[in-house]
Amino acid sequence: MSTAAVLLGHGSPDPAGRAELGELRALVGRRLGLDVGLGVLEFPGPGLPAVDEAFAAAGARIAAQPLILFDGLHGRHDLPAAAAGATARLGVEVRLGAALGRDPALIELCAGRAADLRPAPGDLLLFVGRGSSEPLARAQTEQVAAAVAGALGVDHTVCYTGISPPSLAVGIALALSRRPRRILALPYLLHTGVLVRRVGEVLGPAAAGHGVPLDVLPHLGNAPQVVDLVASRLEALLR
Repeated sequence: MSTAAVLLGHGSPDPAGRAELGELRALVGRRLGLDVGLGVLEFPGPGLPAVDEAFAAAGARIAAQPLILFDGLHGRHDLPAAAAGATARLGVEVRLGAALGRDPALIELCAGRAADLRPAPGDLLLFVGRGSSEPLARAQTEQVAAAVAGALGVDHTVCYTGISPPSLAVGIALALSRRPRRILALPYLLHTGVLVRRVGEVLGPAAAGHGVPLDVLPHLGNAPQVVDLVASRLEALLR
C-alpha cells in the first residue's frame, strides 16, 4: 500500500502568504518527484483545503509534515488531534512529523544571511519570533536565537510579532536601551503575511527615531535550505 505525502500549514488570509505556501508545496513535490498534498489549520480556500479535507483526500496511509517551527499549540495539540480524528473517522494511518525550527539547516541559513551584513562588535541581533501560549515553544525560540547570535558573535534579545511578550515595540525599546552600534532584526517566520510586515512597520520608525541603523533580514521563505529540509523530513516519514 502506498503512502501519500501531505504538508500541513497554519494558513493565512494574506494572498502573498498563501502563494508562498502553495509554492513550497510545488517545490517540495518537484524535489521528491511526488504529488504532495496540502492542508491548513486556518483560512482554507481554493487550492488550500482544511487539514481534515487534506487527510480525507490523501488515502489510507499518510506521511504528514507540519510546516511549523516550534512546539506550540498547533504542534502539540491541534495537529495531533486532527490526525487522531482522521484515524477515528476515516480509518487512515497518519505519520506526523516534528516541528522544523530547531534544525541546524535553518540556523545556518539565518546565520549565513546575517553574516552577509558583516556583523561587528556593538551590533545587536533582535530575534523576532511568532510567539506562542506554550512555554516550550518560547523556550525553543530562545534556544535558536542564542544559536544564531552565537554563530555571529553578537549579543541578542528576543521579541515576538504575535501573541507573546515582549512585543515588537517593547523588544525594540529593549534593544535601543543597550545602545547598539546597529540592530540586525531577524524575523524567524516561515512565510510572509501580516506578522512579517509588522516587523518593519514597528521597528523601522523606532530605530530611526533614535538614529540607530537597522537592517531587517528576510523571513525564512522558500529558500532552497527550507525546501530541502521539508522534503527530507517528508521523505523520512514516507520511508
